[in-house]
Amino acid sequence: MKLIDIHSSLKRENVDTVVIIKFGNFYRVFNDDTYIIWYFTKYKIHNNRLGFPKEVLDKIKKNLESISTNYIIYENNNFKKYEFNHNQYNIVLNVSKREYKKEEMLNKLKRYDCLKEIEKILKEYKLELNNKTIILNKKQGLNFLGYRFIIKNKLKIKIITKNKKEIKIFI
Repeated sequence: MKLIDIHSSLKRENVDTVVIIKFGNFYRVFNDDTYIIWYFTKYKIHNNRLGFPKEVLDKIKKNLESISTNYIIYENNNFKKYEFNHNQYNIVLNVSKREYKKEEMLNKLKRYDCLKEIEKILKEYKLELNNKTIILNKKQGLNFLGYRFIIKNKLKIKIITKNKKEIKIFI
């Protein structure tokens, strides 16, 4: 049986549970569960799957337990389920997806170097700009450094141009 089939079978009966499957010296998660594991590890998600070495499993288990999120570990054709009274799976999934989307946007911003492209990315991700302050004329070809801080669940991007002028975007 393929790993994705095992995952699908377990997930069908445990919708609000992270399913972690052992594969050799690694563990794998699929689909939505990848966002939750990514949130803790920042390992790359590729084709709706994420793998991590067995040495990281204890850290992931502690993180899932600290936020009361149900999980299953599947090893050697057996599985063990860890359940919590107030399972936070859906809340954690939503937060993880939002953070992943922000991180993806930032990675794209780092690859672009003009305001027009930044606006295109913001539209692509359908992000509303609650407060947009631009202290700069809209010129093509800006070189910038981008960074972020999270303030009350808002994303702040500060772009510094060669002339030391700034573009600040709050999302």
